Amino acid sequence: MIDTQMLKRVTPETGRLIRFEIWSDADACLDRLAKALGTELPQTGKSANAGDLRLVWLEPMTWLVRAPEARGAAVLARIEEALASDGGACDISGALVRTRITGPAWRTLLTIGGVFDAEADTFGPGCMAATVIAHAPVRLDVISKTEIDAYTPPSYAPDLFEFWDHAAARLNLQAR
Repeated sequence: MIDTQMLKRVTPETGRLIRFEIWSDADACLDRLAKALGTELPQTGKSANAGDLRLVWLEPMTWLVRAPEARGAAVLARIEEALASDGGACDISGALVRTRITGPAWRTLLTIGGVFDAEADTFGPGCMAATVIAHAPVRLDVISKTEIDAYTPPSYAPDLFEFWDHAAARLNLQAR
């Protein structure tokens, strides 16, 4: 976690990341997944909570689910059952690192090196964006007015954190 008031690295709660996509019979599959997950899947550019799950739209007919570590295998099995032969799912927990940025200045921090409008009023809680920051591919999930999760491959994570650390220092985002 990066706290833009104190800027320190804190590991967010652990969890499993499950990526799934629908290949065929989309309407029936979406209905089955809604029942299995307890809510409809978020639409383009959106994210949502479903109990203790976080659902994030990734691209057309593809989503990411963050599940508690203890329930990851059961959630994956539920998704696979709902997909049947109309899609595929896999645990990609090792393929992405999640960094949480907290504090009222997260938008300002993301304007440094980002290629999207982090300050747009429409980019609020329940929105996601895919972009490149400091040459690293990043998926951003707005959790609340003061929190955002950034997902990036593990090989980019240390450099991206260092980039944000330096940007925050230049912007004087540390606590007074």
